[in-house]
Amino acid sequence: MMPKPLRTAPPSSAIARLLEGNAAVRAVEPPSFSLRAIVPNTAGAVPARRADPRTGEPACVKRELVLTPSADQTLAALLSVFRDATGAKLTHSHVARAILRMLADRLTAIRTEAAGLPACRLPSNAPGHEEARDRLEQLLADTVATALAQVYRPNIR
Repeated sequence: MMPKPLRTAPPSSAIARLLEGNAAVRAVEPPSFSLRAIVPNTAGAVPARRADPRTGEPACVKRELVLTPSADQTLAALLSVFRDATGAKLTHSHVARAILRMLADRLTAIRTEAAGLPACRLPSNAPGHEEARDRLEQLLADTVATALAQVYRPNIR
């Protein structure tokens, strides 16, 4: 089955996206997807709420990420894992949306954990500031990991 083309072409530049009339409205409105009830757990882990896969929501919001080489390798490895497992020609966007779908259900736990973060200054993206960026990104990663560990409590015997 071929994917359907986008109904309208996404803006071609960051400036065009900023000037788009509904961009600010979409940025601050709550997610429009619904969540279904807790999914039965067959693996023994604590059940988690999952986003309803039948939203019919179009994939039409384009984002640009600047990754480090190691983050890019991680994303590529995840893509490879899921391509190998499913046999489908998945894209980085499929994997990113799957990760964001999982995180959407756990925002409350992430928000609670993030409330304890210290005040931080955003490190420069200029060369020579990699160590400060790494520290900040690790702090954020640790915060998300701690929040997810509170949501998922595997049944360890």
